[in-house]
Amino acid sequence: MKKTVLVTGAARGIGFSIAHTLGKNGYRVILCATKPELPSEAAEILEKEQCGYVYTKCDITDPEQV
Repeated sequence: MKKTVLVTGAARGIGFSIAHTLGKNGYRVILCATKPELPSEAAEILEKEQCGYVYTKCDITDPEQV
């Protein structure tokens, strides 16, 4: 059974690097960030390496979005 992780701030930078590394290591990754959609460069990287992922727009500082 695969484990699933939620990575916040995952659209770019350190958050994306963490999500990418976990995806390469067999985790299903839920990427969460305030951008309306995952930047195309990031999506291409994850898809090229066959990382299972889902992206969701969410501001974790807003209790109603969480």
